[in-house]
Amino acid sequence: MKWVLVVLLLLPFPAWAKEECSEMRETAIGAALDDTTAIYNLGVGFYIGACVEKSYRKAAYLWEKAANAGVVPAKNNLGYLLFEGLEVEQDHRRAVLLWTEAARAGHSEAQVHLGHAIFYGDGTEKDQVQGLAWILYAIESAKYRPDDPDGGGGEDIVRMAEAQKAEMLAIAPDVLPAAQARVHRIEVDER
Repeated sequence: MKWVLVVLLLLPFPAWAKEECSEMRETAIGAALDDTTAIYNLGVGFYIGACVEKSYRKAAYLWEKAANAGVVPAKNNLGYLLFEGLEVEQDHRRAVLLWTEAARAGHSEAQVHLGHAIFYGDGTEKDQVQGLAWILYAIESAKYRPDDPDGGGGEDIVRMAEAQKAEMLAIAPDVLPAAQARVHRIEVDER
């Protein structure tokens, strides 16, 4: 079975002749050997098209494997592909479940996605207070994870969360006090 994965992964790598793709080659070998970090990183390669043909379907396949092995960023990324239906069947409920797991593990970007889904009731019961509470939590959480892809933090995530907060408050400004009170009850494992 592993050899099937090796062949599947190696076939789409015509750019390996280039020096800058040597790291991706090592990543693919690690993925074929069931290194969960390498599996996740190869999924990132397919998602962005780095030294491989861009393929959300292949990224989803790899992130599914990594997520099942407990790789938190893979849960966030797979959730995004499922929510948007990018070369996979759209599944808002499953996306929310994955984001919940990643958000509770401290992944700031997943907290933003989860907050958005809860606020608007996409794939879960609508709760504007809880949705905004997750966004407020994500803003603070992302500040403590500067440019950390594993924790989904950094300035880009802070800006994303701030934009979500502004959008939500334009829709439901009266929920802010309740969301601020509820943010302290969110349980997250901040390892």
